[in-house]
Amino acid sequence: MNPLLGRPIGSLCQPVVPVGSESSLQLAAERMRDLGLPALPVSEGSRVIGALDEGDLTQALSAGFEETASVSSLPLTKLPMLFANATGAEALRIFEEQRVPCVVVVDQQMNLVGMLTPSRLFPHVPRGLRPPLVGGMATPVGVYLTNGAQSGGAAWPALALTGLFLAVIHIIAMNVSWWAGMAMSQAKAPVSLVEGVMGLGAVLLFLAAIRLTPLAGYHAAEHMVVHAIERGEDLHPDIVKRMPRVHPRCGTNLAAGASLFFGIAFANWFNDQELQILVAILVTMFFWRSLGSFIQYWFTTRPPNRRQLDAGIRAGKDLLTKYENNPVVAPSPWQRFASSGLPFILLGYLGSAFVIRLIAQVLNLKWLVGV
Repeated sequence: MNPLLGRPIGSLCQPVVPVGSESSLQLAAERMRDLGLPALPVSEGSRVIGALDEGDLTQALSAGFEETASVSSLPLTKLPMLFANATGAEALRIFEEQRVPCVVVVDQQMNLVGMLTPSRLFPHVPRGLRPPLVGGMATPVGVYLTNGAQSGGAAWPALALTGLFLAVIHIIAMNVSWWAGMAMSQAKAPVSLVEGVMGLGAVLLFLAAIRLTPLAGYHAAEHMVVHAIERGEDLHPDIVKRMPRVHPRCGTNLAAGASLFFGIAFANWFNDQELQILVAILVTMFFWRSLGSFIQYWFTTRPPNRRQLDAGIRAGKDLLTKYENNPVVAPSPWQRFASSGLPFILLGYLGSAFVIRLIAQVLNLKWLVGV
């Protein structure tokens, strides 16, 4: 239950100085705009006689009132009044029954205390500093997040493990597609079909393998936590799990754009190479992000389980704590690259690929490298 519903509304309302009935509409409008309230109490002496709301101002403008006209020249809105010792639950009942945007809060002597809106019945969660942009990497064992200077979540060994993981999947996909292509070639299949199986087939196998591994769940959790941080949301599981698992700054979009460009520019589509490159540029410009989002949704992410979501939330809270203690708003390009996690992923990928090929050569395991 919301604890604020049991508290007196005098401690929840927004303190407001009423506008006098003799005040100008211009002053009242400025006061209402500055306070961000849907209505403003109007007083006559020390007594509150009503309120001026946005509807009253609309009628004044439509009727051609001058901005210098007095507030008392308008029929004032009658808002409910509640004593300051009334509870939030009582105020909520008034909001439900009378459908009013706010209520006037007064003391026992009918002096104005403030204005209460439904939004002030929600708990206020103080939020510290937040980095303007957050990125990250998924690993097979957790989530890594960074703002370009600080990082949170998984450590560098997990990032290197991601590189190893991707290298193994890549080599398996290449081998399967290569052997499938060789089998089709021996069966006298058309060369174009064999090339398609060996090229596009490897990509599809690679993406399908990622979808079937925990990496896809952690990747989704990473995106969802980043969305929550950048939208100013609390990192609560019920909130984070509603966030999109597709993110516009994901590296998948860049990879999709590059693949789209090179796939069109250097394939045997046209006899005119310059025209083919121009078509590749135009198609990539218009469709790279849509293709990247499609690949993210269907291949490189999947709905995370609770363990994966919790790992993303822990990484987010870890990053936010470090940023609050030592905020860095504009990290240098070198800081961004070093903190991106990419160096460790490349190290794991290239290192493991080299070791696998070395083992294949030493033991003469030609099937392991598809040659």
